[in-house]
Amino acid sequence: MVKSGSFKVSPGSTLGRIGSGVGKGLAEQLPKEIERGRLAQGLEQFNNESANLSPLQQYTKLLSIPGISPQAVQAIPQVLQQQNFANALSRSAQEAPQRQENLYRSINPESEQQPSRGVTTREGIEASLQPYIPPSRDQIVAEAQSDFPELFRRNPEAAINEVNQREALKEKKSVALQGMRENEKRLQSDISNALDQQRQQSNALIPDDIYKDLRDEAVNSILPKDRGGQGLTDQEANKQYRDKLKEISRQYGDLETVGNFRLPDLSPKQAWKNLNSIRENFKERGDLRNFADTLIGVNKLSPQRAYATAYPISEIPSLHKLMSKIPNVKDKFSHTGIVKSDFNADEILKEMTPHIAKEMGQEGSPLAIYQALEEKGYDPEYFIDYVNKNRKKLNLNDRQAEELGKPRSAIPYLSDLWLFKFLDKDSMVD
Repeated sequence: MVKSGSFKVSPGSTLGRIGSGVGKGLAEQLPKEIERGRLAQGLEQFNNESANLSPLQQYTKLLSIPGISPQAVQAIPQVLQQQNFANALSRSAQEAPQRQENLYRSINPESEQQPSRGVTTREGIEASLQPYIPPSRDQIVAEAQSDFPELFRRNPEAAINEVNQREALKEKKSVALQGMRENEKRLQSDISNALDQQRQQSNALIPDDIYKDLRDEAVNSILPKDRGGQGLTDQEANKQYRDKLKEISRQYGDLETVGNFRLPDLSPKQAWKNLNSIRENFKERGDLRNFADTLIGVNKLSPQRAYATAYPISEIPSLHKLMSKIPNVKDKFSHTGIVKSDFNADEILKEMTPHIAKEMGQEGSPLAIYQALEEKGYDPEYFIDYVNKNRKKLNLNDRQAEELGKPRSAIPYLSDLWLFKFLDKDSMVD
């Protein structure tokens, strides 16, 4: 009989082997369970934070999770790429309706959040960047001794007091300039925000580049006249430029209704008359580039017709005179059949192109000349190629260089036919 408490399991016994095996299994299993728990916790935390991390930060974060396997490390880049692509598609779908609300916001993508040029002065900016820092006692004594040597020998405290008074004035000036800058920023912000709010509430039809110029003009209008402003109060500026914003938006709205064959109640003759009237408003504020691009994007005119309408050759007398002298080389039709031109079109174009390009200057439109040459029976691509190869020599501006890349089609657009052919306005020269 075995006494209580005296039973022992020998290492070689069956029970001993079982107990040893269980202990060993637990010793191996518990760390694995803990490791899995840490891995699951780390992955859950990563899932919550990954949307705000860059791809490199995501990769680094995953590598730091305890228990992640080498196989998982190899698969991480591909999984991240797929996840980021899915997130981008999701964001794009959410933002798409907002982008379609107003075409004119995206012609030149400058948002309202860009700072305005405005009323802040250089002194106020410098005072904010380099605020007054009072000198130490040793510096004050040194300045008193160097700036007021005679007084310092007779009465050191009086010399030190002179320096202290001077420093006090510097401090007051610095504080005043910083305060002035804060007031300038507040006025500038108030005017900008009021105009931004008006634009948003009215869904104004105005491109970003024109809107930013308008906002800058509104801010600068409160400057005194000797500083280039109009001397308006902030309230006067708000009212004047809200009205101006409405007027520009109305002009863009009017532009949508002309040059458009889809409006059957508007005759081509009336459309042309309205178009020229609207163009004058765009020209007055230096907005003809957007005028042409709107005719292309909204009214569906061909680029060459749109730019010929925005920048007519007739407004450059020397160019108009030269183009008028170039003969028409188109074949003509008669009751006896087709009458061939007696002119050699290639030779004339080769000879005249350098002169045409020179007279174009920086005011003319390459696409308007393209249209005029095509109407007279010449190959207008020859002219475009010449201008493109000599753009530095001709000193093209940004608008002219951009025109060279606009798509050109030999097939007339339906809006071109409606507005020009039906109205007998086919010629861009005469």
